[in-house]
Amino acid sequence: MDPQPFSPTRDRAVFAAILSGAYASAGVALLFLALDAFRGDPFLTPSLLGSTILLGLEPAADLPVRLDMVALYSIVHLVAFVALGAVATFATSRLELLRRRPIVLPLILFAVLALSELLVSTVLFPGLIDVIGLGRVTLANALAAWIVGRIVREALADEDMLSLMD
Repeated sequence: MDPQPFSPTRDRAVFAAILSGAYASAGVALLFLALDAFRGDPFLTPSLLGSTILLGLEPAADLPVRLDMVALYSIVHLVAFVALGAVATFATSRLELLRRRPIVLPLILFAVLALSELLVSTVLFPGLIDVIGLGRVTLANALAAWIVGRIVREALADEDMLSLMD
């Protein structure tokens, strides 16, 4: 089987998806590191998320910080944000509104993240958002939406990219 020929537009789209997801994941991780350190408990949030989501423990602010959970959850977090970046890149390549109105993509991404937050806090892991703090999670969602939206928009800014994935 012959390898696919080099495609600058396809490769650029993949790059945009990975880069936007990685930057959003890193931005959110650094935000929570700073917020947790300010409260005197660095790494509490990713450890709490990992222990709750991956181990099934009840969410509680007094769970001990586990660096293995920080590491494992960081991988899950990165993969989730790269997937979000891929969806954002694909949608932007297909919908002219997202290309022409730069604020629309971050607003849609924020809404998706907020709805995901609602699903997490009410259905999948009740009490998790309460322990982390709704304001902190909302701030992180806004930051992630802005980062993904900005990187995808910049990566797909050329007119050549309007026919992306055709």
